[in-house]
Amino acid sequence: MVPFRKRFGTSRTAKMTWTHRVLSKTGDWSFLHHVLLFLTYPGAMAQALLKAVLSGEYQQGVRLFEAMRRPGAQDFRWGGVCHLHLSDVLKARRLLLTAVAKGDQAARVDLATCLRFKGEFVAARAQLDALDVDQMAARDAA
Repeated sequence: MVPFRKRFGTSRTAKMTWTHRVLSKTGDWSFLHHVLLFLTYPGAMAQALLKAVLSGEYQQGVRLFEAMRRPGAQDFRWGGVCHLHLSDVLKARRLLLTAVAKGDQAARVDLATCLRFKGEFVAARAQLDALDVDQMAARDAA
């Protein structure tokens, strides 16, 4: 991925061109706001994704996840949760499996929910049995 400054330059015209491209693809000013935050503060996109999940704005969460350049384990988890709530169970399963593989063991809770929706109760139980509840955050352990 080419850095923003190299690709678009730093002039006002270049920034306006980039803004127009983002708006023409998404048509959403709030999404543009999140992308601009991400360019300015690298951790801001992950926080915006978590905020979208916690506030129930799953469509916005999917767009934020897809805009991430290098999502981390928790980003895959929250992207999976968004897809799960939007009834895209197959994509949710793939993202949650990736989150677990990248080291987010708490994603097993959401993966178990996803597996239960697919009727895979034995696999869901196996995910929950693999958890170490003592090392989980309170939100996840509940």
